Amino acid sequence: IKDPQPKAVYTATLDGLTPEPGCFIKVPAKVLCTEAVKSGVTPPPPGGGPSGTPAGQFLCYKVKCPKTTLPTVAGVDQFGARTVTVTKPQLLCAPFAPPPANPPCTTGACEPCGSCGNGECHASGGGAGCGAPGMNPVCVDTTTCTPSTCGSDSGCPAGRVCVFKDGPSECCAPCP
Repeated sequence: IKDPQPKAVYTATLDGLTPEPGCFIKVPAKVLCTEAVKSGVTPPPPGGGPSGTPAGQFLCYKVKCPKTTLPTVAGVDQFGARTVTVTKPQLLCAPFAPPPANPPCTTGACEPCGSCGNGECHASGGGAGCGAPGMNPVCVDTTTCTPSTCGSDSGCPAGRVCVFKDGPSECCAPCP
């Protein structure tokens, strides 16, 4: 993969087969592992291993750990039973999921906030309205909006903010 994440190095203790303190994890990711469905395998594998459990997706990062004694591991997969000899860690794979459908309103402007459910993203400034510092947006529920010609948050009662609903009409919505 081509990961746009800036280069960085993190230290961590990996606790998998054995505890491994002092490991270095190098960012950006090098590999994306994703579950897949296989069919038409020839010759048919001996089977007997786990199947049907969704694996999800993982981003894998290069890792370097101090030398340590590692065990052998016995197991079975769809290609047969065996005991494998473990070598030094080379990759650390972390779960990778799509971003949430409705990101929280925490950016500096309302447009990139995403959906606020039954409301809208509102840039409430300073101590007025919902009291968000600066111009940090907050999600306000417009389903209980009171019609108003507020013009600004100060034109609404305490605990409410001035928002535009259905075009140019204004209303006072409750703070989240």
